[in-house]
Amino acid sequence: MTVAAVILAPPPVLELRDERGGPVVRAVVDAAQAGGATPIIVVSPDPAGAIAASVAETEAVLLAPATGVEPGIAWFAAGLARAAELVSGTSAALLWPGRHAWVDPETVTSLLEAHGV
Repeated sequence: MTVAAVILAPPPVLELRDERGGPVVRAVVDAAQAGGATPIIVVSPDPAGAIAASVAETEAVLLAPATGVEPGIAWFAAGLARAAELVSGTSAALLWPGRHAWVDPETVTSLLEAHGV
């Protein structure tokens, strides 16, 4: 049993920076990874490759949403489906708005533990 992190990163998130000046999306991926979420799926259009570049050295998988589909439940559903394809034991997912870089790894770990060992 694993718990995925599905990070929704619509285009405005691409411009956001964390307190160190790095991309917010990278900070979110790092927190999810350090907290034990697996797999980590970032759902975002990425025509210029900025998201791919910011998560290149992580375990995150970038998933482009279907053309014309607005951010929301459809993006989450696509990310959850991709997570289940990658890890057959995926039993839950954290729905994570990409702009929420303040969530730390300890919070992720606590949420995963609350779901079950």
